[in-house]
Amino acid sequence: DVLRYFTALVQLLVRAGSLRDTGDAMVTAAQLSFPITVWINLCDREPEREDEVMALIERHVRCFFRLYRPAE
Repeated sequence: DVLRYFTALVQLLVRAGSLRDTGDAMVTAAQLSFPITVWINLCDREPEREDEVMALIERHVRCFFRLYRPAE
């Protein structure tokens, strides 16, 4: 289950101080994982777009961590 895995990952990252605690790890995990899942499905359907999709995933993850990084 993708959401369960990412919820556990978010909780771990919050405990490690890498992510801000939003109070709802499941929603935070959904915000991280669902777009990635959609892009991976796109890549499965259109393998010729793999480079484009991987660039989108990287942008998404970097943006997510900029938004949810704890305040310094």
